[in-house]
Amino acid sequence: MGTWGKDKSCQVASLLQDPLAIITSGDTGTRKAIMTELLQLGCNVVTSSCSFDELKSITDELKASLSPTNQAQVNPIKHNICKKEEVFYFSVAFITT
Repeated sequence: MGTWGKDKSCQVASLLQDPLAIITSGDTGTRKAIMTELLQLGCNVVTSSCSFDELKSITDELKASLSPTNQAQVNPIKHNICKKEEVFYFSVAFITT
């Protein structure tokens, strides 16, 4: 494990290379913490929720907090697992990311 500090991951930076992470559930605090860690490691993140406005706010905040040298991307997608068309859209969005 590496050294932890502001805007740094506690994991070794080279641990993940060109990964894509999908975050589909979790309360706002847990989701944000996981996404922050993955973005700091250089992961591209796709995240979904049925509450898109809240999700968009979180992803905009995380995008703004990334250092200029970090090329990781985070993309929010509205997704309600109870609606078949939204499950399909999420699957297509994931595949094309």
